[in-house]
Amino acid sequence: MPDSPHDQEAREQALNPRESFHLEAPAGSGKTAVLLARFLTLLGRVHDSPREILALTFTRKATGEFLERAMKYFRGPEDLGAPLPPHEQLLYDLAGQAYRHLDGKNLAQPYLSVPERLPVNTFHGFCTQLLKAAPHEAGVPLEFQLPESDREEEWQKQEALEELRRRLNARSGTDQVRQALVRRLVRLNNNWKRLAQELRDLLSRRDTLKDFLALAQESVREEDYAALMEHRLSQALAHILKPLAAGLLETELGRRWPQFLEVVQSNGTSENPSLPAQPPGASFHDLDAWQSLAEVLLTKTGGLRKRWPAKVAASDWPDLLAALPPDFLVCLKDCRTLPRQLFASQEVGAIQDLILLLGAALSVYDDFCRQRRVLDFIAVEEAALKLLNVEEPGELLLRLDWQLRHILVDEFQDTSDNQKELLCRLLAGWSKGDGRTLTVVGDPKQSIYGWRKARLDLFLETRFGLTCGERQTLPLMPLSLTTNFRATPTLITWVNRVFGGTVMADHRLSGGLEFAEAYPGPAATGGEDPCLALFAGEDNHEARAREAHWLANTITAALPTLPAGERLAILLFARTHLSTYLSALQKAGLVPRVREGLKLTESRVVKHLHNLARALVRPQDDVAWAAALTGPWTTPDLAVLATCAQIDGAVWPEKIKAFLAEGSSPDGLAEPAQLLLAARERVGREPLAITVERFLNEAAAWRDIAAWEGALGVACARTYLNLLADSEEGLPESTFLKADFALEGAYQPPDPRAEDSPVEVLTVHGAKGLEFHTVFLPFLDWQPLKMEGNLPPPFLLEEIPGTRAHVLGLAPPAWLKGADSSYRLVRNLKTARLLAEARRVFYVAVTRARAQLFLSGVLPTRQGAWAPPAKDSPLAWLWQHYRPGDLTSGPLVWNNPRLQVEPFPDTML
Repeated sequence: MPDSPHDQEAREQALNPRESFHLEAPAGSGKTAVLLARFLTLLGRVHDSPREILALTFTRKATGEFLERAMKYFRGPEDLGAPLPPHEQLLYDLAGQAYRHLDGKNLAQPYLSVPERLPVNTFHGFCTQLLKAAPHEAGVPLEFQLPESDREEEWQKQEALEELRRRLNARSGTDQVRQALVRRLVRLNNNWKRLAQELRDLLSRRDTLKDFLALAQESVREEDYAALMEHRLSQALAHILKPLAAGLLETELGRRWPQFLEVVQSNGTSENPSLPAQPPGASFHDLDAWQSLAEVLLTKTGGLRKRWPAKVAASDWPDLLAALPPDFLVCLKDCRTLPRQLFASQEVGAIQDLILLLGAALSVYDDFCRQRRVLDFIAVEEAALKLLNVEEPGELLLRLDWQLRHILVDEFQDTSDNQKELLCRLLAGWSKGDGRTLTVVGDPKQSIYGWRKARLDLFLETRFGLTCGERQTLPLMPLSLTTNFRATPTLITWVNRVFGGTVMADHRLSGGLEFAEAYPGPAATGGEDPCLALFAGEDNHEARAREAHWLANTITAALPTLPAGERLAILLFARTHLSTYLSALQKAGLVPRVREGLKLTESRVVKHLHNLARALVRPQDDVAWAAALTGPWTTPDLAVLATCAQIDGAVWPEKIKAFLAEGSSPDGLAEPAQLLLAARERVGREPLAITVERFLNEAAAWRDIAAWEGALGVACARTYLNLLADSEEGLPESTFLKADFALEGAYQPPDPRAEDSPVEVLTVHGAKGLEFHTVFLPFLDWQPLKMEGNLPPPFLLEEIPGTRAHVLGLAPPAWLKGADSSYRLVRNLKTARLLAEARRVFYVAVTRARAQLFLSGVLPTRQGAWAPPAKDSPLAWLWQHYRPGDLTSGPLVWNNPRLQVEPFPDTML
């Protein structure tokens, strides 16, 4: 059919209620519509109840949107006479059939009158339902609660860590855990805040450290920790060396290794390190051989040698070695930096100290959670897995096995190990042809949540079936959606060629995925070329300002032609330069809607409000009280403040009282000072947020707040007051500490003036699942490996690809610089993961655009001339694809595929 999409057969096949499917659905392919169509198809065939179906999503937002779309089709089209697109008509037809089927069983009213009763849930929501159905069997409190937010969960961890510190402080100096705390603090330069952050992060990933935590309970012998570290680090090294070993055997060098060895050794020079009789493998013991081979083949800079010893040069080996694959040579070069020992002796003790601390912290945290009847998400998953023990199935698992007939999983590329195990336990005993089906849907190119323990390889491994350990494999039929209904044919072609030809051409560099081309929808035509603006200058800050200026001007020019009701988005790889971009937009008269953009602490008003709360809670804090008299509610006079500071008084409230009694304070300071003292008297008698807000009202401060930062300043102040109210603990100091902690992760609210703005600013991660008419993607020179700041993370915890095991490495202290064998090894794993995910982030970013795509970035300059971009950045990947020559001023066109390029030298503004 000419009007049918390229993948129409796959779309129809995905509705077969008797088959299980693995459905790969790239950006813009209508994945949710296909999943919804299958859901409605299955609803129209249930035997006893819709509970025979279980649809799992990853976020509450996705669940809500899925249910909302389902109800839209149950309600029917608004205009009964209007023609509908075929896919819309199909969904309405399927919903009608499902309604009639359910109504015939008297199930339509109970389930469709309350959409939340339909069997659509998040993984964690489903686990929570299981635990509430059988709390005793799961070993959880009867009336357990979940943390209200991620920040609330983090605060509970922080409270547990403060309690741990108090308990350890009371223990004997010979206590092993107390000694571990002291040694860890010494390594972190006595920075408790950094250690607390480290332990919070590890508590949030404790399910990946079960073997380490089990060892902490069983043994205090350093040798046992060394054995576990050696096993894990050997696995990590084997993963790094495996591509080298496999690649070598595919070359003439590997096939003719004995002859090569004979020629090299016949030279008998010091340049020929010892090489093994057989090609090196992938174990730790082969590392020396690989590094020796690198010394033989490579120059100091890592390139292949061009000058060879006489006997090698006289043979055919120079030509054979010149044919070695470039990626093999790159891996061989990287092999040089690998440590010759897995770990140093002091690293074992440091790991042991950290694990002992983590075990003690987990014990206190578990106590806190039990006392408060709270389960965090890890505890929910583990309790649900305990409940679904297939070795000794309980009543609930048997009931689910009898009830469940069909399971659908959305965004399967974001599945974690625990979530896969949950699926496996639900599917225990299922087999092909027994009437029960599993359908998993996702796009490996959009797997960008590795920091949430999402495992892309699970999606890739499941293409032909879900394997659950050694128990079973449930066969799945692989299907692929290939039609992109979102973007223009021009943008689709650009993505196909750039990502298929370069960015994701090598599956080893993109996490193992194979790029598949997309095709335009049957009615799609034409489209504009994407555009790239390049800015250069000796001063990177000035170049970034010119990029921001161009961004604001180009958006201003684009808005008049933006179709009514459409949106334009600025997508950010990171918030690094957000303030620069927002400043330029503001100067151009644009007020965008910003989603989780600037931190709340970047508001001048909020800084003063938080300082006000600090002063009210802590009368002994002289700096806070002095600063409280310079807020927007006063007319500050430094001379008057200096006079007040010199008045006798143990604390500032006493100084202020004495100063006011003299009667010499100016009106702009006297009234706020009196209100401040009155507010201090109310602290502890009412919630702190009420005290602060009453002060603002009595001081008529809202007008002054608006004068400082406009409507956004008022919104920020309201957000802070809400944060303060949510932090209420009953005791002022406890409330302030909780608010201080929460403020670190709080973002400014949207500017009220931007409510109807068609311009949005958000991160690429926040834009996943969204689409926009026009997309601007600045900061193309983003380097993901340089986003961690000057200090290296105190620890690295990485999954060893191809296993379910994780490996831990600790950064060395300053006085042991270089003694970081394990850390460097784990960092190699992290580097590979981050770069692979960055390529996928780039894909997600460019595929949000429907009609127009504008790219921009800053290029370095050397001696006044343009220079290539920094490596490992989206701009570098474009450079690799297009291989441009010298840049000249004025518009250019790079071809295959077309990209409109405009360079801006540093002389232009």
